Parts: sequence; structure tokens; C-alpha cells
Amino acid sequence: MSGHDTEESPTRVSAPGVPSPDPTLPDAGPTGKPRAIPQRFDDRYELLGELGRGGMGMIQTYLDQQLGRRIALKTLHPQLQLDATAPMGEPMESSFVDRFIDEARLQAQLEHPSVVPVYELGVDPQQRIYFTMKRVRGITLRAVLEQLARSDRDTVARWTRRRRLNAFTQVCLAVQFAHEHGVLHRDLKPANVMLGEHGEVYVLDWGIASRLVPLDGARPRRDRAGTPGYMPPEQARGDVLGPTADVHALGVMLRELLTLERPDEEPSPLAPDAMPPELAAICERATNTAPRERHPSVQAMLDELERFLEGERDSERRATMAERHAAAAEAAVERAAGDDPGSPAALRARREAMAEIGRALALQPEHPAAMASLLRLLSHPPTRLPPEAAEALEQRRAATRAWAGGVASWAYGSVLGYWPLLWWAGVREPVPLCILSVLAVLSSLLARRVAKHPRPGPNDIVPTMVVSSLLMGSTAAIFGPLVLTPTLVAVNAAPYALILRGWHRWLTALVGALVIVAPLLLMTVGAWPVTYALGPEGMLVRPYGLELSGHGAITLLIVSSIAAVLTAMVSVAKVRHDLDQAQRALELYGWHFRQLLPSSRSSG
Repeated sequence: MSGHDTEESPTRVSAPGVPSPDPTLPDAGPTGKPRAIPQRFDDRYELLGELGRGGMGMIQTYLDQQLGRRIALKTLHPQLQLDATAPMGEPMESSFVDRFIDEARLQAQLEHPSVVPVYELGVDPQQRIYFTMKRVRGITLRAVLEQLARSDRDTVARWTRRRRLNAFTQVCLAVQFAHEHGVLHRDLKPANVMLGEHGEVYVLDWGIASRLVPLDGARPRRDRAGTPGYMPPEQARGDVLGPTADVHALGVMLRELLTLERPDEEPSPLAPDAMPPELAAICERATNTAPRERHPSVQAMLDELERFLEGERDSERRATMAERHAAAAEAAVERAAGDDPGSPAALRARREAMAEIGRALALQPEHPAAMASLLRLLSHPPTRLPPEAAEALEQRRAATRAWAGGVASWAYGSVLGYWPLLWWAGVREPVPLCILSVLAVLSSLLARRVAKHPRPGPNDIVPTMVVSSLLMGSTAAIFGPLVLTPTLVAVNAAPYALILRGWHRWLTALVGALVIVAPLLLMTVGAWPVTYALGPEGMLVRPYGLELSGHGAITLLIVSSIAAVLTAMVSVAKVRHDLDQAQRALELYGWHFRQLLPSSRSSG
């Protein structure tokens, strides 16, 4: 027996989670057979209320008692059903009845999720032509745009630009589907787009739709029906229309849902910053007054819009990922700021925080939370250097010590070059001068070892410092312990005080003081010849090793003094250069960090 046989009684089963049958459906009679299904219009349809009116007809809500569902029923105004001419007395290519029937048939043939399905086309008992269709619930795009223009809080929160664009793409898909099936809408506008309660999007009112290629060979419709501000100039002139007419209307709609500004009679140019440039370009092309300059199809327009949305979706994904990394960074910063900021656990938390900050800023360069975490880390440094930072610092210090060792090796070896001046000044006792030369050679060799060592440490530097200090102290045999020796000891001790740390610095100062004081103590106890004699004419210098006769003594004093000054200048210049480089690096780092703050870029 066929599925349409009504003699068989249907089996009704109620299962958990499945609603009971709708009470409005025809119940089975006492015999168990279904009641008669209503066929006549008055028996089948029960009027519930009016949904709206338009220029051609009226839409009402009915209860279809045959199927137990609410439907929308559209009827043609009675006076139009009898009138075969257009408004204003202009002849039409077809009557209003023909147009109404075309609307029902065109809409019924467009089986698309965004086109309201048509159920039935007929004539009611009052001889009014009608067709029934699905009753949709929701809000029109026009109402949404008006609420957005009023800054309605709930509407602004719900209908973001992204959601409006998603709805618009569904409209484009429906219109493209219609074009592929030979149908032109001709009246696309926000009032004819319904946004359903569950995400549905419907393109409504196909009342003035026309076929792109008439099936009966008749000439295409050339009337000027449409909505000013949305229809293109060629439609207002009554020209034959193609798909670009709907493209124009969609372009106006796109601009309106982005700017919330209703179109004028003549489309106005877009403001420079009214929307992203990609969307502005789409609107400009779609609404061009020349049909050939528009997108050739709705699909071409939609392809450009989808490319923009793909980029926007990627931006949203990046923003979501950046938010997650920024939150992880903030949590790591909190762990790093614990009771012991210099502990290994705190340093690990800092590493994690910096890594998460880097990931967040790579995804979203101006993420405020990541920036705040970064500035918090920079403004509260750890109490101890991280191992890798300490290692890098030690490497730089080793390089400085090696450089100083090379300079010192050359300077100590140059003492041997003073022998001609010593002989010119007159050698009185060669033994102390020979000791000076031996100390010079030994100091040069020790300093050279420091220069060659990959990472010289205190154990390599302190012996050099002690021997070189003795070398400087032995110059007391030339001019006595109070004339040139203190200067040479100070010049020699200064670099060691810079490169050595902790108690080794105090050891350098102690050794330097001892080599100056020791000869004076030896003179006091008679173990060293008295070098100075004070009298009415001043202080008389009588050194132990030299006679200091003639111009040789003056030349020796001048050369050695200049050498001491130059050596000191080289050492200080190196220190000054390193400090300048460090300050420059700090300023550069500070400048780069300040550029992370948007408010600092204009002044940076």
C-alpha cells in the first residue's frame, strides 16, 4: 500500500526524551482510525493574526490544521487582483496577478536555506490568490542597524561587526544561488533580510524578482520598481538588468551595516576611515555607477569578502592565543615575585614569563597585559644574576683582564729600555738596578701569561700584581721612595683595583702601600741608605743606585714621569670606553623597551 494511504491507522509511540504528539494534530477517532484530514480552505486554515502589509499584499499568520503548524500566508490586495495596470497608470508587461504568481513560483523554486520555502499556491473562498510559506521568527537587519545606531547595549554586544558580516555572507550566498537559477531579486535591502532566533538568515520579499532569461521568450522586465538608495542607476532608469544590479544593492547594504549610515538618494563617497580599507574597496567597486566596473557576480564580491574575513579570523585566533600566553606570563611573574626573588625557582619563573611574553607580543605586538608583565619584570630585577647572565658577564670581564694583561706585559717590558738613561744619569750601585730589571722581566712574563689565558682569574692576576708592585717599589733606588715611586705604584695598582674584586682589591692597596713604606722603614732602622737630607736649602735627594748627575737625571725624571702619565691615561681610557659602551647599550635597551609602549613612540 502506498505511503499516502489514509486507511491504515498510524502507530504513535512515546519514548523518553521524545515529546508527545502535538495536540493540534487530528486525533484518532473512537474506532482507532484517523479523523478526516481537512481539505477545504476554511477547514484547514485558522487565522491567528497579521504579520505585515506591503505594496502588493498582506501577510498573515494561520494555523495549518492539516499538519498542525503555524504558517505565513500572503494574499494579493483585492484591488490589485482586478487591476491589470501598474501604479501611476503606466502599462505593465504583466498583471499584478501574474507578478504575484511569479513571486510564489520563483521563491518556491529557490530551494536554499536562506530562502523561505513556499508550501502552496491557491485561491481562497473569497477568490483571493494566495501562497503559503514557512513562518520565520526573528528581527530584520533594518531593526538591528537602527538599534546599533542608537547604541543599544544588548544589540551592540550581540551584533558585532564580525557577526553582521557573517550574516551578510549568507545573504550573498542566497542571492548567488538565485542568480545561478536565473532569478534576480531587484529589491535587496536591510528590511528584506530576516535574522532568525537560532542563527538563520532569510532573504525576504521576492515580489519584484524577475528572471534573468524569461522562460517564455518574452522580453525581460524593464519596470523601475525598487527601493531608492539601494537600486542601481540602471534600475531607476528602467534598463534591462543583470546580476550586477543585485551586486550594487549588496554593496550599499554592506556599507550600511559597517557604517550604520542609511544611504541617500545618491550614494555618498565613503569617509576615509569609516571601515577597513579592504571592505571600503569592496563597497566602492560594488556600488560603482557603471555596471561593468562592479564585481561581475555576487560570488566574485563574496570571494573578496571571504579573503578579508579569513584574515580577520586569523587575527582573532592570534588575539586569543596572545591572551592565553599573556595570562601564563602574568602567572609566572607572580611566581617570580615570591619570597626569594633570586632563588632558582624564581629565575625559572622569570624565564617562563619572558618566553610567554615573547609569544604574546609576537602574536599581538601591543598586547597590554603582556606589556604590563614585561615592564613589571624590568622594573623589579632579580637579586641575583641568572647563571647564563653571570656567565656572560664573567666572559666579558675575562676579556678585559686579558687585554689589561697584554698592555701590562708591554709596559713592564719597556722598563728595560730605561737602561741607557740610567747609565747617562750615572750608575752608583748596579745591584738594585739589576733587581729592577729582573722584576721587570718577571712582571712582563706573568702579565703575558694573563693575556694568553682564555679566562684569567685571581690566581693568575694576583702574582702579577705582587711582582709588578715590587717592581714599582724597586724604583726607590733611582730617586728615593718619595719622588717617583708613589706615582708609579699608584698607576700600577689602579688597573688591578679595577679588574680584581672583593678582598683582592684590598690586597692590591695593601701591597702598594707596603712597597712605599718598606724603604722608609728600612732607612729608619739603618738597613737602607738614607736617601733624603733636609736642610736650609730644602730637601737633598741622594739615591742609592744612581748618582743623578747632569742632564741625564733630569731626562730620566721627565721620561719616566711622562711614561707614568701615558700608562695611566691608557688604563683610564680603556675603562672609560667600556663604561661608555655599557651606558650606550643600556640607553639602546631602554629606548627599545620604551618603544614597546605606544605612548612613548611619538616622543622616542
